[in-house]
Amino acid sequence: IASVLGQTFRAFEVIVVDDASQDGVRDWLVSVADRLPFSLVVLAASGRGAARARNQGVAGARADLLLFLDADTIPQDDLIRQHLDIQHRYHDPALCLMGKIVMSPELKTVEQARWNELDMPVRSKDIVEIDHRRYRTANTSMRKEKFNEAGGFNPGFIISEDLECAYRLAQSGAHFYYHDAIVAVHHHPINIHEYIHKGCSYGKDMAYWFRINPELRLELAQRMGLYHSSLPLAQKCRYVLKRMIVNNLTIN
Repeated sequence: IASVLGQTFRAFEVIVVDDASQDGVRDWLVSVADRLPFSLVVLAASGRGAARARNQGVAGARADLLLFLDADTIPQDDLIRQHLDIQHRYHDPALCLMGKIVMSPELKTVEQARWNELDMPVRSKDIVEIDHRRYRTANTSMRKEKFNEAGGFNPGFIISEDLECAYRLAQSGAHFYYHDAIVAVHHHPINIHEYIHKGCSYGKDMAYWFRINPELRLELAQRMGLYHSSLPLAQKCRYVLKRMIVNNLTIN
């Protein structure tokens, strides 16, 4: 909320979906809503995951243009204006625009082991088209109509709802673009136990995704670094080395 207060563009609505938090944040948001220079809508979710919570937020949005920001994502002061300018410039109802996510400096450590996971292999300073497989929710904008046309986020996913939603968006004709100058900072410390839990959640999501889209078996295996008989030889060798050396050393 503090970073949104500093935005150079102010004509927007902020929707916060409190997914059954226990820290009093919803009461705090309600208490400050009347003092903010923008409309703040606070919705209560049932604690059943990000997919349902985000869908609830979209359903409550009055505008036709959506901008997703996570609670641990801090936008730079011109982020909203840049999203809006590019969306209006291209005037493409199927445009899904992604900005850059950088890890906060204090989390760029070996212990966190996440400092490069959000890095996008694009070095252009202008807008470029990217594959839908690069999509992640934070710092992305799209038309509400296109989001609803694709069916929104699937609440059956624990943690991969953005990846699967991007697949359906692409199937519905969405165009994915990235701009390196639209920047937000990601600040989410995570310990080893949370990291392992996150990995387990990805595994469960891939199993669920395979059940609903069995035709994606090879692609899902490649995404998650799993073995598949149709993998190219180089990827098979990489899998065997990872399984025999990296994983065994880690387990031991």
